[in-house]
Amino acid sequence: MLYSPFLGGAFFVLLYYLPIYFQVVGGVSPSESGIRNLAMIIATSIATIVSGVLISMFGHYVYILIAGGAFTAIGAGLIYTLGLDSPASQWIGFQVVAGLGVGLSIQCAIIVARAPPRPSTSPSATAMVLFTQTIGGAFFVSAGQTAFTNILLKRVQIYVPGIDPQRILAVGAGQIREAFEADVVEGVIRAYLDGLRGAFAIAVACAAIATLVGAGGKWVKLAGMAGGA
Repeated sequence: MLYSPFLGGAFFVLLYYLPIYFQVVGGVSPSESGIRNLAMIIATSIATIVSGVLISMFGHYVYILIAGGAFTAIGAGLIYTLGLDSPASQWIGFQVVAGLGVGLSIQCAIIVARAPPRPSTSPSATAMVLFTQTIGGAFFVSAGQTAFTNILLKRVQIYVPGIDPQRILAVGAGQIREAFEADVVEGVIRAYLDGLRGAFAIAVACAAIATLVGAGGKWVKLAGMAGGA
């Protein structure tokens, strides 16, 4: 299913690069950045349960695929707008929006694959869905890394032209403030933020494509759910 790799790509890109944002822009430790990322994880977990209940009750899944992709795209777009001094209400709220979208739809393809009347093929279908989600995540995280690095190196030459770009790459995200002089730290952080926005843009694109793919699904009720097709 084409939906899974794109949604998985959006989710894993956000999951991978948001902690870097918190460490570089927020100046927090890796453990604290993980705690700040819980807003999206919790929202995803709750929405996953809600998604399963809705599909079991009504049998329709295309609506959920579209809604999930749209919420993810909107949430990723909002995360893209995070700046140097964004308040907690924004980075928490934006993560909740994206997490609700991911949670609504990330397990939807698995439920569809396991639905009757295909019990004999459900194990292989489930494995294929999980495989495509993982592959999509790996591919788009790599694409995000390329975008992040290229933009970072270009912006460093603009914001802090006296700094060797390779030196910035060699420094961990959590050591920016310790590794550079106070008068260049802000420029380095701005370059990091621009690079992160490049990665977040990929998440937006992935979620938008997933939404379009979801809209192309079969508008039918799953057999064996909500009283059958």
